[in-house]
Amino acid sequence: MSCLGGRARSWTYERRLTDATCFGTYAEFKDELRQAFEPPKNEFWSRAEFLDLQQGKHDVHAYAQRARYLVSNIVTNPMDEATKVVTFMKGLRDGPVKTYLFREYPSTLEAAITLAMQEEFSCDMLNCM
Repeated sequence: MSCLGGRARSWTYERRLTDATCFGTYAEFKDELRQAFEPPKNEFWSRAEFLDLQQGKHDVHAYAQRARYLVSNIVTNPMDEATKVVTFMKGLRDGPVKTYLFREYPSTLEAAITLAMQEEFSCDMLNCM
């Protein structure tokens, strides 16, 4: 509880003052804290945003970080790797990076991200973008 701040800390101490045994276990404490402060349907929104994710004007690194973050929010019913890879590749800007990835067709999201960043770096070095 000492690591909490703001409203979460106030909520926790208020609960403890009214009932010293309100949190039986650490797991119960985490569940109640999550119910009180986690935005509703977080996984649903993360999944929806990931499936519509586009690179836009961002570089591959920023796009990849956003994709990783959104995928990390989806834990109860995770997507299969093929869906992650296709969604990531589909969202890339048209150009040499996207073309290269579709030729290679990586098997995991991390492999796709690595290849995309390497190809972007190569293109930047050759000034082909």
